[in-house]
Amino acid sequence: PGHLAPLDRAWALLVTCVAGNVNDAGAGHSSTGSSDDIAKIVHHITEIMSLGTVPAGVAGPPTFDNLMTAARARAAQLSADRSSGHAAVATALLEKGRLGQGELCRILAQDYNRGRAA
Repeated sequence: PGHLAPLDRAWALLVTCVAGNVNDAGAGHSSTGSSDDIAKIVHHITEIMSLGTVPAGVAGPPTFDNLMTAARARAAQLSADRSSGHAAVATALLEKGRLGQGELCRILAQDYNRGRAA
């Protein structure tokens, strides 16, 4: 996200950090793998609040509650949109036990391109 404007960068990082927590909660777990992201979430929300504006798609003022609610909704939507990619990665991991960066990127790119064609 280094090429993004400060607001867009902070938003992208916030949604990324919230995604693990959203997935943990959706699976009925309590921050089993996302607990380290909680401090980062607070940091990115504070960063956005300090800019005094909100990212596109966030309703209302830049409050903690508004930003957290919007980030959770965006993370859940992105996860749902990419569920077939997640399944493809899980299948490949079960088959091979380990994936290199190139193979992981290839699997995710195939899913992304498939979603764009639909």
